[in-house]
Amino acid sequence: MNKAVTNSPFEDKGYFRRQYPRRAMKRKVGILCDGTYFVCDSGEVGEGGMSILSDYVLTEGHELVVSFQVPGGDFVFLRGTVRSTQKRG
Repeated sequence: MNKAVTNSPFEDKGYFRRQYPRRAMKRKVGILCDGTYFVCDSGEVGEGGMSILSDYVLTEGHELVVSFQVPGGDFVFLRGTVRSTQKRG
């Protein structure tokens, strides 16, 4: 089996199958969902979305308001929809 070695700046191991690559962004993210606000950690971010690590159970289709500070930039509030979930191992 051949393994390609890459010096890609993208941390996401599945980035080759993504339409929009993501970059690692480890920071606290505020989430507002169904009237509940909680803080969790982000994993990766890109033009096509953001991964978060949450103890709060989210399901596909949940609408969210996400707030975080862009590294070296502004504090932003964005609307989003949960597209996929994975249980923690």
